[in-house]
Amino acid sequence: MKRLVFLLLFLLASFLCAATVTVTQGNGHVNHHQKGSVSELETIGGIASFLLTPYQESVKVDYLALSPMEVYYSIPVNESVDSGPGVSASVEAPLVGPTFNHPNPFKLKEGTFIGYQLKEDTDIEIRLFNIYGHKIWSNDYKAGQDEGAIGGKYNKVPFNSTVINNYEVSAGIYFYLIINDNTILGKGKMAIKP
Repeated sequence: MKRLVFLLLFLLASFLCAATVTVTQGNGHVNHHQKGSVSELETIGGIASFLLTPYQESVKVDYLALSPMEVYYSIPVNESVDSGPGVSASVEAPLVGPTFNHPNPFKLKEGTFIGYQLKEDTDIEIRLFNIYGHKIWSNDYKAGQDEGAIGGKYNKVPFNSTVINNYEVSAGIYFYLIINDNTILGKGKMAIKP
């Protein structure tokens, strides 16, 4: 069972990760493989020798060689956070509750509404991205503007073929972000039917 776990870990790391995988056998023999460098024949031979070799083997993955990762910090909303001696911060969320659009899915000619509620009048921008991550539409709403940036009430921004103007939008999955001052306040996805 232990050999099977090591085998699965080795195969997963060598084929799915962009990492260097080191397999050390009990006899001191060391194998290094980069992603994509192991042929089918080597894999079949490696599996056979791995299962038949009486030595204890271990797998080490070089995690520094993996693709870059992002680190996110979470700060409780409306609470004071102590970040060191004599330093504190207070965070307030300008968005109240979740964002959503209704109806979803929808036909572009019929449209949908992107809905959200702000705590106070806030300048916001709504951006729409296609499935590939390309920005295909965006619009700014100034604080207090009727259609999108009024605090204390539920905002409904219409989204239809009239709003899109000259942008090419076809049936598919799209993602939207609600942004204030380069900070993402809310996000969601929508499906446009043909």
